[in-house]
Amino acid sequence: MIAADDTRPRVHHSDGGEWVFECPGCCCLHAFGKNHAFNGDAVRPTFLPALLIGSVTAGTVGIRRCHAHVTEGRLQFLSDSTHALAGHTVDMEPWQQ
Repeated sequence: MIAADDTRPRVHHSDGGEWVFECPGCCCLHAFGKNHAFNGDAVRPTFLPALLIGSVTAGTVGIRRCHAHVTEGRLQFLSDSTHALAGHTVDMEPWQQ
């Protein structure tokens, strides 16, 4: 859990108008666009609906998928994600960029 006295933002508002964060599962930036509702809290962000990056079709190999709920600064990676954090919930890291 993010400590109550931790005020470091987890997301950054980009020049393109999206909210971005560093995904610990994919080790790259992901963005929430205008089709996502945002609670307005950069320290403990919540976005709806879930984030879905990439796609996987039955029988394909090597395609990455990241599927996660973001609630109060925590990433709940769904089991259909293709990285090591699939099925796990972790705190978002503070924005470092």
